[in-house]
Amino acid sequence: MKPTRVRKRHKKAKAGVVNRAAIKLVLILIMLGLTGLTFAWTYHFFTTSPHWAIGAPVIEAKEGARKKRILDGFNLYCRTYYDSVHPNIFQLNLKGLADYLRLEPGVKEVEVKRQLPKTVKILVKERKPLAIIPVPGTGRFLGVDREGVIFGLDSGEEYDLPFITGVELEGYKLGEPLKAVSVKEVLAIIDQVGDPEIDLLSQIAEFNIADPKGIIGYTIRQATQIRFGRPGHEIKEKLLRLKFLLKYLREREERKEYIDLRFKDIVMK
Repeated sequence: MKPTRVRKRHKKAKAGVVNRAAIKLVLILIMLGLTGLTFAWTYHFFTTSPHWAIGAPVIEAKEGARKKRILDGFNLYCRTYYDSVHPNIFQLNLKGLADYLRLEPGVKEVEVKRQLPKTVKILVKERKPLAIIPVPGTGRFLGVDREGVIFGLDSGEEYDLPFITGVELEGYKLGEPLKAVSVKEVLAIIDQVGDPEIDLLSQIAEFNIADPKGIIGYTIRQATQIRFGRPGHEIKEKLLRLKFLLKYLREREERKEYIDLRFKDIVMK
């Protein structure tokens, strides 16, 4: 009888272990189910509740006209991808919106941030014009930055910058860089002219790049022609000499037809 009693006790103990394991498994499944329901409810609340609907975005940009275009771009993006100008703040794709707004020609960088509960902050870094390009026959003007990118200018803004004329604009789009070598050369000269050590921007009104022989500038006061040619490594030294020469001519009220910087010694007539 003893072996039979031992077997019965063993079966009872084994059944108890199985029951406890089953209870634990059921409890774990219940906890997982409750966790899943809580997550689903939380996700539903944060992504559908009107409490998180975006209001008007806060746009930080220098130019008023560009703020308006950024706002229009924001609204268009939201209507296109979310069917509303007030999408849920957690559903908004910040990178996608920033990439879309960066297509605005005068914009260099865009950063988009969430400010809970319902504000989106758009930080815009704008392109700064180095010079102005008149568009022939239109009365319009474009800005061009150090990278050679062309973009529209705010009509309400005043720019004390030189003109670049003779630019071939056919086939180019706003927001794209001008690839002509002459454009890169003239931008390099203008950058040097604006250096505080040289400081000639206030005296030169125009840079023309149409002549294949080189770049030609014109002074503001007497429209003296300045023949820059093709700039090389010695351009800074020549510009410094030009600065003192223009000062000399101004003090003596002398006018020259042209000043030629293309040679080792400056030639003027």
